[in-house]
Amino acid sequence: MHSPKKSHMDAALRLVRYLKSAPGLGILMSSHGSNELKVLCDADWGACINSRRSITGAQLKLSIELWASIVAEIVWVVGLFQELGVSISQHVSLYSDNTSTLQIATNHVFHERTKHIEIDCHFMRENIQDGLLVTRYIPSADQPADILTKALGVYSHSHLMSKLGMKDIFIAPSLKEGVKELSKCIRADELVNHN
Repeated sequence: MHSPKKSHMDAALRLVRYLKSAPGLGILMSSHGSNELKVLCDADWGACINSRRSITGAQLKLSIELWASIVAEIVWVVGLFQELGVSISQHVSLYSDNTSTLQIATNHVFHERTKHIEIDCHFMRENIQDGLLVTRYIPSADQPADILTKALGVYSHSHLMSKLGMKDIFIAPSLKEGVKELSKCIRADELVNHN
């Protein structure tokens, strides 16, 4: 890094403290959970370092292009799951806090102002009509994808991590579940020792 400052060191130390405090933080996939595929869509439109500007028309165009690329990824992942023999639920839920994009994705009428995004919209709508995809609104405060696009405070970060299902995988969720897991291990050990 060119000419580091105290603020950079403070940020690095904050990151190291966070990583040290949560070594077992992860997503625990249950073997009896649902096979529903959920996709969270969020974009950081103020990312231009020089201007931090957002222009509504450009925002909408970029948002539609982003959604179209996400839908293409969803189609690919669903196809991969099918090839691997992994079943998923009927449709994929796409969550977004962008109401304009949600309306354009589900509105079948094109206006003169949306002609430049027509191809991407047709692709999205086709997958929505085929039942592969269902769009859902999620309030910005509850959008877990913000964890990847925004600098968050401690409360917001913790709230969104819980929405993602992140848990300390080294700690049993409850005493009752911990006892169940222990008894399974003991039974499995007894079966192995008897044979």
